[in-house]
Amino acid sequence: MDENNLLSPLSWACSYGYGLFETILVQMGRPLFLKQHLQRMAESADALGLFMPAKEVLNNWIEELLIEATLRTGRLKISLLGDKKAAGEDKLQTNTLLILQEGIIYQADLYELGVEIGLLGLSKNEQSHLVRHKTLNYMENILAREQANGQGWFEGLFVNSQQRVCEGTISNIFIVKDGIIKTPGPREGLLSGVTRQLIIDLAQDNLLPCVETKIYPGELIGGEELFITNSLMGVMPVTKFAGTPIGKGVPGRVTSSIRKIYQELLDKEIQA
Repeated sequence: MDENNLLSPLSWACSYGYGLFETILVQMGRPLFLKQHLQRMAESADALGLFMPAKEVLNNWIEELLIEATLRTGRLKISLLGDKKAAGEDKLQTNTLLILQEGIIYQADLYELGVEIGLLGLSKNEQSHLVRHKTLNYMENILAREQANGQGWFEGLFVNSQQRVCEGTISNIFIVKDGIIKTPGPREGLLSGVTRQLIIDLAQDNLLPCVETKIYPGELIGGEELFITNSLMGVMPVTKFAGTPIGKGVPGRVTSSIRKIYQELLDKEIQA
């Protein structure tokens, strides 16, 4: 190992959690929606003053890593680890870390039966400059996820300072009511996931009404359907909210349609 590439314990990443990461689904040896993930990381790196290698360089590193690892199914994590500022430079120097993990992340029966989620006793500050960036400082979400797991929930939801629903610990939330797909808007205090945006675009392309709006906790139980999204799980049906069945207690028609359309997009991405 080249000692020049070692990250100092005094680096900003180690000392302050100063950095970014992206987690990407790998199927058939391909990192899916890599372009969108790198674009989001680049926008955050620019906003937070972090140096990021050129996308072409990152693409080459990732391709070489996947070929060497012969990974077919799993996840790729890209981390930008803040190091130190060079004299005269505006941006913080970084080390780039690529990690591959093999295996199926979510079992098929979860999608067939749906999962249970609930509301956390924790809130997100929608005014925070960091809430819309996927930073290394993820302790708030980790502790919240442990709280959700302690309740026996698959996922837990945050509210913002106005007591409106904003996001889950690892996911974005969608509700279906009166045939309309609704999701909290970015100003509600959330990290806008790559999959979240893909679902919004797919719904619009397939003439499924979809809006970004304010959602209050009481609307979740009254919704006809719920589902959550992230890049690893895709579209996960929610069939129970804190012990109360959602709709008929099975994945709903709109959720199933969105899952089917999203899977078709995944298949195209794999074959591209």
